Amino acid sequence: MIDRDGVSEQQRAQFSDAYELLSTKLALPRPHQSLVPRESLLARLDEGLEHGLTLLSAPAGFGKTTLASEWIATRGELRNPPTVAWVSLDEGDNDPARFWRYVITACRVFDVAIGTSALELLHTSRRLPLEAVLTMFINDLARIERDCVLVLEDYHVIALPQIEETVAYLIDHLPVRLHMMILTRSDPSLPLARLRAHDDLYELHASDLRFSLAETRAFLQQTLAFPLSASAIERLEARTEGWVTGLRLLALALQGRKDPQDLERMLVTFSGSQRHILEYLVADVLSSQPKLLQDFLLHTAFLNRLTASLCDAVIGRDDSEQMLVQLERANLFLMPLDDTGKWYRYHALFAEAMQHEARRRLGEDYLRPLYDKARQWYEEHGLLAEAIEAALSVSDFQRAATLIEGIISPQNTNNELQTFLRWIGQLPEDVLQPRPMLCLAYAAALLFTSDRSDPATMALTQEPLEMAERYWRAEDNMFKLGEVQAFRSQVAWWQGDFSQAVVFARQALDMLPEQDYLWGASALLVMSTEEELAGKPFAARPLALKAQAFFETNGNPFGARAATLMLTELYMQQGELHQAERFYRQVLADATEDPVDMATALTGLAALSYEWNDLQEAEQQLLLALDLCQRHANDIGRYYAEQAILVPASLALARVLHARGETTKARELLQELIMLTQEHRWPYLYREVLVSQARLALDASDLAAVQRWSIAITQLGEDFRFIQQEREALIIARLLIAQGEPEAALQLLDRWQEDAHAQGRSRSELEILVLKTLAYCRTNQHQTQARETLVQALTLARPEGYQHLFLDEGQVMAAALQAVLSDAREEPLATYARTLLYAFARQQAEQNISPSSSPSAPVMPFEPLSAQERRVLRLLAAGRSNPEIAGELIVSINTVKTQTQSIYRKLNVNSRKEAREVARQLKLI
Repeated sequence: MIDRDGVSEQQRAQFSDAYELLSTKLALPRPHQSLVPRESLLARLDEGLEHGLTLLSAPAGFGKTTLASEWIATRGELRNPPTVAWVSLDEGDNDPARFWRYVITACRVFDVAIGTSALELLHTSRRLPLEAVLTMFINDLARIERDCVLVLEDYHVIALPQIEETVAYLIDHLPVRLHMMILTRSDPSLPLARLRAHDDLYELHASDLRFSLAETRAFLQQTLAFPLSASAIERLEARTEGWVTGLRLLALALQGRKDPQDLERMLVTFSGSQRHILEYLVADVLSSQPKLLQDFLLHTAFLNRLTASLCDAVIGRDDSEQMLVQLERANLFLMPLDDTGKWYRYHALFAEAMQHEARRRLGEDYLRPLYDKARQWYEEHGLLAEAIEAALSVSDFQRAATLIEGIISPQNTNNELQTFLRWIGQLPEDVLQPRPMLCLAYAAALLFTSDRSDPATMALTQEPLEMAERYWRAEDNMFKLGEVQAFRSQVAWWQGDFSQAVVFARQALDMLPEQDYLWGASALLVMSTEEELAGKPFAARPLALKAQAFFETNGNPFGARAATLMLTELYMQQGELHQAERFYRQVLADATEDPVDMATALTGLAALSYEWNDLQEAEQQLLLALDLCQRHANDIGRYYAEQAILVPASLALARVLHARGETTKARELLQELIMLTQEHRWPYLYREVLVSQARLALDASDLAAVQRWSIAITQLGEDFRFIQQEREALIIARLLIAQGEPEAALQLLDRWQEDAHAQGRSRSELEILVLKTLAYCRTNQHQTQARETLVQALTLARPEGYQHLFLDEGQVMAAALQAVLSDAREEPLATYARTLLYAFARQQAEQNISPSSSPSAPVMPFEPLSAQERRVLRLLAAGRSNPEIAGELIVSINTVKTQTQSIYRKLNVNSRKEAREVARQLKLI
């Protein structure tokens, strides 16, 4: 269980120093007591609370951190002060998982319940669904009942666009009780113009933070033991330009100079840029300190965080605790990070200058062992990330690689993939080659931080995969080679190369032991997909069920959902629509952090809504899926988003548009998909779009266009996906029927029906029966077979409520349904046929199609009702009795009975219940 600080109790006990070091990043720095009070600036920060974001943007050394910490300290003395969460950032925080783990953990000071689910998701998710994490986090923050402030210090170190996009998302959705404050050396890449326009931004820049002449005079009088002349103070103020750090360094340098001539010489040489001033003053300040203190500063300047034990290990002394206290008292730019005085850090600008001075005085060769000592201390105290950084700093690549292997072990749930890539990218190839697990993990990190459908991603993963394969092949380690092949299968899968994915999966299963859950399950799922694409749901289902069980046992929610979606597709093939709906809704509920799975489930639900003739619901579901694609394209990759979401959802949307009579829009959408699939060279998706175009051409009786399509797909060659071959064959059958060749169509359909029945593709068998009905209707001598075939189709379709399976075949099917209805003896079948005819009638009404506009258009399934009959019908549907209806309409009861019987006859029903249902379907009430 994750506690309020984002770590488990077991982790805290095992790595207490690691936990404490994490806490220092989230601690409020203490203000420097030696600075003069700046009440006007403190008041301006108060004003900033009226806006969503306060931005303190100024170059280094202008007192941003000091001002913010002083404001927090002084406001903390007031009644009901805001609660503050503080995060100190550094270059290593350019990793989305790490960055948000720090921010969310810091905000738990507001309430211990904040971020529990978000942190768990960050720990377990490989796909980094940041919007889902932030949504959970923001929902938790919205429950805060007091004013709170989140401070991000040194935000300028953040350079990863993905982090800046998510910070902008948080700012756009800030709860009313939360205020953000960003301290940065340069304006961040956030939508500042929009925030200004909406009055959501309050800004302080260098011009606001500079010391005025009066403040400079007050500061020097407070910090120096001797007075300076007014002219000297004016010269210093002009040269420092109110630069706070420069004034502090100057005060330290002046403390040892009391001779007026010495002071004058210093003021004369005190010139140049801030960088030159800084280096000059640091060297001068350093030289004025005792030798022991100088050595301590030079030997510890490279440490991001300092504690006595670490400093002792680096310097080889045992008095670091006293040295740290002495530095803090001397105000030598050492900032305490906790209330116990255990952890500190140097002011960033001072540390940079001290590091420069250490390299100049001591040299790189001297400093190298210091880094190694720090690395050893980090390792001993469980701070592996810091140990890796220290090892890389001195190019100890072998040790760094060993430490990285410890972090990426299966027992470790660290998901900071960007950090891992930064580390591994610094390792030479000769260090990687003998470490195959590191190579495989590197390939996985590349895959999960790149657009998995982009062809460039496959190229990125090949080199580390080949290194791992060469090593394990030399060892004849078949188990590990199986993992490589299973991984290659996944890469090929996401690249859309299904044939190659199957080849690799089959090789993986031949090498992997039965008990391998992760890699074996992924390979099983690919094999299940192969059977599904081959039109063999009976064979595919056991493989998918086995993969699902493996993933669930291994605690892999992504794999488990992938298996569930595979099973759902199989239910669709087998005609079990309601079971498919339950599975899609289950995935939709479970996949709140995964936009791809959510969009897939929405697209599947839209297909069901379409089949059940709820076109409005289908359109809404598809628009939600497409919105997910647009909002998450950057997170999941443009290629992947378009391949996995955009194309499938747009194909389904084209069907909905056509069914609503918006065929022009449907054609335009399909033409866009043609261009997209050709541009990205997705042959299988391109072929599916062509099928959709051919179906629209058939409905428009554009047989020439369908004929051209049939020639085009012949030139493309036979699709390896059997179910795609079937889709294309059924289009050919429709073309043959439209061309007046029903016998040829029947021969083709017989062959496909036999296979569909044998393999359990009930949905395909239903469609084939519908098409055979149409073929029989085209021959005068086969009218009996037409009715019998349609009755068979209706009998199979009725339990699952199919509608568009029949509606999509147009007026010939409507006429066939009327013939069946006139002969129907079984009431459930007659009711189902009547429902379909009413759906036909409603479709005609919505599309403004007149029955006489086509010679094949059937008679409407009911006679028009008179105005009085419509009034009676509304009252019947409302549950009124005959006497009540007679009283309300001021007619006799016999008149009501007569009109009721007329309504029953016209609607072809036998009861009030049936009349009410028909009236609702036809929107008569």
